[in-house]
Amino acid sequence: MVTTDSDTTPPAKYLVTQNPTSNSPDSPTPTADCLTSKTLKTSDSLLEYLNSHRHASFLIHVLSVEALLNKCIANPRAGIALLKLYITFRAAPKVNRWFNSPTLTSFSQVLQSLTPEEVSRSVCQNNLTISIGGESEQNFIADILHSIDVDSVKAEYPYLYKQWQTTSQAIYDGGSAWEFHKLFVYTLTLAKKYVASLISALELPASVPKASVPPQASG
Repeated sequence: MVTTDSDTTPPAKYLVTQNPTSNSPDSPTPTADCLTSKTLKTSDSLLEYLNSHRHASFLIHVLSVEALLNKCIANPRAGIALLKLYITFRAAPKVNRWFNSPTLTSFSQVLQSLTPEEVSRSVCQNNLTISIGGESEQNFIADILHSIDVDSVKAEYPYLYKQWQTTSQAIYDGGSAWEFHKLFVYTLTLAKKYVASLISALELPASVPKASVPPQASG
């Protein structure tokens, strides 16, 4: 315990602690379950590790993230790719549960039940006018539209298609709100579908030949 003296305030007390060293007998490091340089060599080696360590303790998770961050520092391109793969593998089950939760299921049902008039009226009543001017936001919308066949985009999203073709700034208001609403519902539905496909791939037995694994599972 350390105390400090002051002329104007009573002595303050501070508790001085020290993190346990790596060889401390009170905090052993489970090296057998940790990521290694060999494990982090390729996406395939990381997937092999993850498949054999599907349930990780909090300590193992923290040590894994630390190893991946060190990999990002040493080799940014390869490290970031491996970090994305690790996060996707670990987060997918939780995201899948969230997509199938009663709360989100109810929310999705309400979204799909709305009419163009209801959406437009709500936006107009709240005087909402939002400019979608950021490059990342525009690219995000373009990526979603790109996943839909052109004829459907022209028919279902004429305003957004025009903005996409001319790279113009899109405006969210009473006139365009329905297209944005439909795109949001489509994105939510597609995301749920892809996460379910990923979960299905992750739950395949380790003995299944690589060629039988759906493309979504590749690193």
